Amino acid sequence: MRFIDAISDAIDTAMTQYPNLILMGQDIAKYGGVFKVTDGMMDKYGKDRVRNTPLCEAAIVGVSQGLSINGYKSMMEFQFADFVTEGFNQISEVPMGYYNIPFGEASTIISGVDLTIVAYGQAVHWSIEALKNNPHISAELIDLRTLVPLDMKKIISSVKKTSKLLIVQEDNGFVSICSEIAAQVQKECFYELDAPIFRVSGLETPIPFSEKLEQNYMANSRLDECLLELYRF
Repeated sequence: MRFIDAISDAIDTAMTQYPNLILMGQDIAKYGGVFKVTDGMMDKYGKDRVRNTPLCEAAIVGVSQGLSINGYKSMMEFQFADFVTEGFNQISEVPMGYYNIPFGEASTIISGVDLTIVAYGQAVHWSIEALKNNPHISAELIDLRTLVPLDMKKIISSVKKTSKLLIVQEDNGFVSICSEIAAQVQKECFYELDAPIFRVSGLETPIPFSEKLEQNYMANSRLDECLLELYRF
């Protein structure tokens, strides 16, 4: 028996033994997977149990966790081992206790009067660190928490108070969430702004393999400088 046949046989056995087992992966349903490990399983077990997924490993892991939490068994297929790390955050960042995040409701992490910082994800932690490095700056830090829907009401209210806005994100800046926030704030707070809207984001290049080049690519390498420039404007 070939190794790939042994894997297929093991999956088939598990699918038979556990009727609540859901199998997910890219092109694993009708096509049978890139290596044909699941060939014929959709016809045997149905499309509700053998499901194609988008090309997003983090989403596959997240859905699998959700199924397991709700009493199902789940099995994922990643086409190549190179992509496994894409799903690590879904496992390593799991909270220890129960919590919920209201959709469309940003959170004010730090209150301040000199300027407003809007961020989400890792950029929130970068912003906290930048403010620790510059304790003389009284900044209001807003964690978006969810991007759709976007809590523009809280952002606009803060900018009208501080008159300055710095948007921080990991993503590239061109055609991004910070572009949308900047456009809406420019429209709603035009007369309240005392400075141009500053954006700190990843460079408009592919992420480099070199560690030093990658550090230069990341937005946090420019955050302190931009924060001070906006503060002094």
